[in-house]
This record gives sequence, structure tokens and C-alpha cells, in this order.
Amino acid sequence: MNKPNYQNSIVNLMSSILSAFSCKNNYASLDNFKIDSQKYQNIVCIVIDALGYEFLKKHKSSFLHQNMQLKLSSVFPTTTSSAITSFLTAQAPLQHGMTGWYMYFKELATAAVSLPFSPRFTGKPFDGLGISGADVFNHENAFDKNNISYSVMFPSATIDSAYSSHSFNSPNKVAYEDHQDFFATLSKKIRINEKKENMIFAYYPFFDATAHVFGINSNESNELFFKIDHDLQELIEKFDNGNTLFIITADHGMVDIKEDNKLQVQNFPIIEKSLILPLCGESRVPFAYVRPSYVKEFESFIYNDFTEYGTMMRLHEAIDAELFGFGDINPKLVDRVGDYIIFMKEEYVLLDPLFNEKASQFIGFHGGLSDDELYVPLIRIGK
Repeated sequence: MNKPNYQNSIVNLMSSILSAFSCKNNYASLDNFKIDSQKYQNIVCIVIDALGYEFLKKHKSSFLHQNMQLKLSSVFPTTTSSAITSFLTAQAPLQHGMTGWYMYFKELATAAVSLPFSPRFTGKPFDGLGISGADVFNHENAFDKNNISYSVMFPSATIDSAYSSHSFNSPNKVAYEDHQDFFATLSKKIRINEKKENMIFAYYPFFDATAHVFGINSNESNELFFKIDHDLQELIEKFDNGNTLFIITADHGMVDIKEDNKLQVQNFPIIEKSLILPLCGESRVPFAYVRPSYVKEFESFIYNDFTEYGTMMRLHEAIDAELFGFGDINPKLVDRVGDYIIFMKEEYVLLDPLFNEKASQFIGFHGGLSDDELYVPLIRIGK
């Protein structure tokens, strides 16, 4: 089984960026990736959600592949809530405590959807009930912490969410609507940027959204990739004057799952009756909260009868293996992971919808530790 390499990961990339501003981090900077902040008027870090290294390797003629410098590890789980928080905090999930799309918030006594910040059974955000992100989240933005002036670009639908409001405090946050507006907004931001605010973090979510619906290997995903590739080349060539450094990477990659391989918890009675809560985490790496009275039966079933579909680790084993990172542990992490982590084989997901949730129509999934999900490209373009 693969595991994240926290010496050569997106966390270490952020340490390298912090080093450019003479700031230290508990995770080492990348080897052979130095940034001279005095040389550039703008440092632009673009995260293309779900653009995995293995996917990019299939497009060797692309502008992005031709400028790829390194292969990086993502974090665990390989999902946006964990990885984007690592970009913003320069910390691994062990420190920031964001562990997946579905998370158990002990403070609110419910299984919730992390980034929309809402309970699964309603979909209505907690902040509408007077609960703020700061009441639950305890991660800290690395640029705010180090007093580094920066801009952040997020989609208009999420830039003012409870998660976003907690995760970045920059007065220079900028919203955009769609693909075209992303590039127009970023171009404008680079043009007007001044030396005092030369860090831009821009998050692009539309490739991930397309790959979820149609599959990472679909015509739709390939067409959007070539559009991204073309528009990035056009943008970068517009600012090819030595004043701007472009760093382009991703939060994770993705795999396609056939319909017959979308397993349902209800079809595994021993798993279903053993759970105290619905499965949390990701469907590629579900987190199981197990009744003490069913522990032996649950373990026996997974270890002996579920091996065609996946393997399992106890929480403490995953922490000892440094899957979530190393160093100090966020005290909230243990509650957000549960007793067991199920690692689904690359062809499978394990779904546990609530009674009022529709069956997943997705083809593309992520969260696991396959090559396709774990590894992301690092592209550096700048004189």
C-alpha cells in the first residue's frame, strides 16, 4: 500500500513557499525547489482540483506536462477538504484535523459534510443556526500566522462559507463564477498586484466536478483539461516578463469506479449492524465507528470475508504509520476518524447513504492511496 511522503508532498511545497518569505515550518521544504521572493513581483500558486500526476502523464504533449518539474505526494486522505486545508495551513491532516468529506463533529453530536459545514440529514449549514466555523475548526492559515500579505481566489459559491471564513482572513480574497471568469479574474489580479502583496493562491474546482460526474478518463474530462492547458499557457505567456512565478499543482488525483463496484453497506449486514454512526471519511477510505459489542465480529468479517474488496487498519496503526503526517497531533483528529479505516481496493468504493440521500451517480472518486489518487504534479514556470 502506498503512503504519503511528508518529505516530498504538497505540505513541503508550502514550506518552500513560506521559506521564500523567510518563515520556518515544522515540515521541511522541498529539495531542489528554492524560491527567491525578491525576484518576483508575483508568486502565483494555482491548485487544479483532481489533476493527478498519472493523468497528466497521459498527455505528454500538453503545456503543463512539458513544464512539469516534480512528482509530489498528496496527503491522506486524498481529498479536497484535507488537501486544500494543507495548502492553506502548510500542515498535514494530523495537525489541521480535516479528515474527509464526511466528518463526525463531536462538538455538534452529528456526522456532517465538512466543507459545506452542514449536517448530512438536512444539508442546511450550521452557521445558519448560529454556529461558526471557529466553534468547530481549529486550524490556522499559514500566511495569516506569519503575517504574509496574500490574495486568495475561491469560487463565489464557497468563498464566504464558514470553512472559508475560518481558513483565510485575507482582505484580498477574490471570488469568481466559472472557468472563463477564473482566468479573467486571475489575469486582472496579477496585473494590478503590488510588491507588498505578492502571494496569490488560486483554487480551481471545475476539473474535479467534471471528473466526478463523467469520470476522469471521459471525453468531457479530457476536453476540459485541454481547455485548462490552453488557457493557462495563454495566461502565463501574457506575463512572461520575469516578474511572475507560476506554481501549478493539484490536491489529489482520481479513479473511475464501475457501477457494479459501488458497494453498499446495507448489503453487508455485519458491517451495517456494527456501526454506531454512518461511515465517515471518503467512500474510497471509509472511517468506521464500531459498537464495542461488535468489535470482534466486525474485525473478523473485514479481515476474513471482505478481502476481495479492501483491507483495514485500526486508527492507532494509521497514526503510527504516519499516514496523516507526523509530529504534534490535533486533539480533534481522533474523534474525526473513528475506530477503523477501511482501504478499498482500487476498483471499489463503499457507500453508506442516509435514508433521505440519493444513490451516488458519480463515476470518478478519490480519497484512497492508489497511484492515481495520491500523486500530483508540480509545474514551475518563471524566468
